[in-house]
Amino acid sequence: MTKRFGCTDVGVNCNWTTTADSEEDIMIKIKEHANNVHGFKEIPQDLADKVKSAIKEQ
Repeated sequence: MTKRFGCTDVGVNCNWTTTADSEEDIMIKIKEHANNVHGFKEIPQDLADKVKSAIKEQ
């Protein structure tokens, strides 16, 4: 199953969404986006936990 995540899933006012085949792959994409667009060098653990729980199966 494909994994799906969007910034709005965690309450961020951003229309970006992504998909990947695994949680590991989608987290890589999320971290790149968070750095490039939102300025996060690292995602704080509480936000990472929230992001992981918001990843959905498609």
